[in-house]
Amino acid sequence: MIPYNFTPSTFNGGFKINNVPNYLADVENFITHRYFTLSLYTIVSLVFTISIFTFFPPKRRVQFTPVTMDIPQMQSPKDGYTPSNYRHLYHHLQNPESHPAAKLHAWKHLHQLFDITLSKALFSSSPTILSIPKYSRINLTDFLSTAERNTLTQWTSYLSRRSSGGKPEMILNRSHASHFLRLAAPAKYVDGVWLSGLHRSNTPLNLRPITRIAWQILSEELGDGDLARNHVYVYSQLLKSLDHMTNLNINTTGTANNNNNNNDNNTAGVPGADSQLFFIDESQSPGKDINSWIAAIAQLSLGMFPQELLPDILGFNLAYEAVTLETLVCAHELRELRLDPTYFNLHVTIDNADSGHTAMALHAVIELMKTCESVDEEDNMWRRVQAGYTLAQGLSVNPCPLTQTELDVLEIFSNKCGVATSAHLRCKAHIGGAKGMKLGEWMDPEKWEGRKYTFLEVLGSSSWVVPGKPEESKLIQEILWKGRMFGAFTVNETTVLKNWILEMSTMSAVERFEREIEESKGSYIRFVGSCPPALKSQDIDPVHHTTLETKFEDPVLPEIPEIPSELPINIVPRDFDPCELLLATAIPLQHYLSSSTKSATQRGMTVLKILRVLNGLADVGNLIAGMDEVTNPSGLGVIELAQKLHTLKISQVQPMKLELDTKWNWLNSTSLAPESNFCFLIGVQYALVFLMHSPEAFGVMNEEVSTKMQEISIRVKEELDCLGFRLNEESKRGFWMTINTVIRET
Repeated sequence: MIPYNFTPSTFNGGFKINNVPNYLADVENFITHRYFTLSLYTIVSLVFTISIFTFFPPKRRVQFTPVTMDIPQMQSPKDGYTPSNYRHLYHHLQNPESHPAAKLHAWKHLHQLFDITLSKALFSSSPTILSIPKYSRINLTDFLSTAERNTLTQWTSYLSRRSSGGKPEMILNRSHASHFLRLAAPAKYVDGVWLSGLHRSNTPLNLRPITRIAWQILSEELGDGDLARNHVYVYSQLLKSLDHMTNLNINTTGTANNNNNNNDNNTAGVPGADSQLFFIDESQSPGKDINSWIAAIAQLSLGMFPQELLPDILGFNLAYEAVTLETLVCAHELRELRLDPTYFNLHVTIDNADSGHTAMALHAVIELMKTCESVDEEDNMWRRVQAGYTLAQGLSVNPCPLTQTELDVLEIFSNKCGVATSAHLRCKAHIGGAKGMKLGEWMDPEKWEGRKYTFLEVLGSSSWVVPGKPEESKLIQEILWKGRMFGAFTVNETTVLKNWILEMSTMSAVERFEREIEESKGSYIRFVGSCPPALKSQDIDPVHHTTLETKFEDPVLPEIPEIPSELPINIVPRDFDPCELLLATAIPLQHYLSSSTKSATQRGMTVLKILRVLNGLADVGNLIAGMDEVTNPSGLGVIELAQKLHTLKISQVQPMKLELDTKWNWLNSTSLAPESNFCFLIGVQYALVFLMHSPEAFGVMNEEVSTKMQEISIRVKEELDCLGFRLNEESKRGFWMTINTVIRET
């Protein structure tokens, strides 16, 4: 068994590229000196190659210089968990290239959530996965089947209540749908992100069949390359239909301008993508309910530690892919309101336990447990899976439903809003802070329906209300004798307002969360039986977040040649290892899907299609592969092809060592910043698939591998052409730098 690492990994250093055109000199040197004794046919081919280049600059070596970068400071969680802090952390985790320090906070926050959810589950009287002390496939499947039956029973009871005249239980009306769906957006916009790092080029070979299942789930969550089926995009369209698109302006063109800007077709305006704006404005969402933010941050954080937390992530996924009562109810009640229920329907159909994501998630866990070589290892692994499952079960991704008292308060203000508008015209007080609105503006009858749920939150968190203490609340004092609103509310209405304030916890959600952190501290370590290493500042190497920059010694340099339509076969050294090429081909775009919001674009869909090809997944058209791909894989990915070639070249008794040469370190580093280096990486990907198209050039004699390499090359090249970056200057640099890496002497 190849061991996998559960300790925090350090990043490879990143590089600034100086004197980039130097590699053209290397190409020229290779072409003009290496094969001068070859046959006439070869010489003609080389002449054709030379004709691609004009006016080569003087030969200078490519210089790679590590670049330091200041790590932006974030407020420490110890300084207070406020909704604003959650927004910032959420935003930073969506943009790790610009905010590398956020990873430290993600690690700490994640383990606090592990502590809290495990502590609650350990003391819960309800059945949980912790009731299975030892791993057993039968016990696990029985537990999941029981949970599914319980959900079905609850769903049947709900339908019975509704058919008997019961009111909606989650989404009350269209205006409430607008409020509810907006507050739930943070978690919906990171759908599947916890799986984004599990199947990369550095994933241990023995774990790749398992992580491939998880990556396939992610691919299907993202639409398999079809934007219309991308879950984040579908949710954004639902919000758009409710006029909540102030923050969502997703570019769906996917084409590039042929200039030198790495940010062509960037997704500015997508939640978490813009450098400054947040997709839910504080004045419109005071954040009294922080559940969705906490759940979203947990999901983003899990995705940042694929090597450290593999069992936990697969356990989390096992719970998260199960169909929930809330999902069924939301789909039903949206349909009643004539709103599009597609997002929630997708999570019912695709997540089915027979052939969908629930079945796939279970299969991944079962296969992971098979890798254990001892009882102790199995016990530890199982507790990690349980911890992840418990985390998903313990986090609420939806806003808390309104209580009957809250509904009564809304009815009181709804009845008074018409009169209150004129009565408060001269009132200068803002409810909701400086970014809020005057009372008269809140009570505008024409806009009341769309604002009333936000108003209830704003009023409840304002200085007008002291939670749990109605007599000390300014709202009640102003209603009583000598108050400015004396006589505006009846005795019964005042009683309702007092009860509303009494029902409020004297402890805020933030204070309650901080207390839970303190009371549950160490629960994860005690349960799992081992201590997760703490990330230190030095564990984050900020240099890899640097954008590729080019500087030249010579102020006048010729234009870099364009990316050709094909490469002469003789450009590849005969002794070049094809395994090295295959391993490198998996790297350039493998980090791009780390942000689900950036993936919800046509560019993101094209990248996803490329990665599907490189991972050996077939084109399924307008269908979903589901368990078909698990039980009968459609093909080998580039890493698996490299593994197959490597196995053919060595004896079975020789230990397998399949790794990329250090001369490719620059590629590992630049791929870690896929947004900043996108155009450059597209050029790299072009070069690698061009080289793959002629496997015979470096001695690939296995027909199956050779045919598959050519097939992958053709399919990836087609997708790259759709992006329209062939004339981009950075893409050309990436292309020729890759060619230089292949042909230069090692």
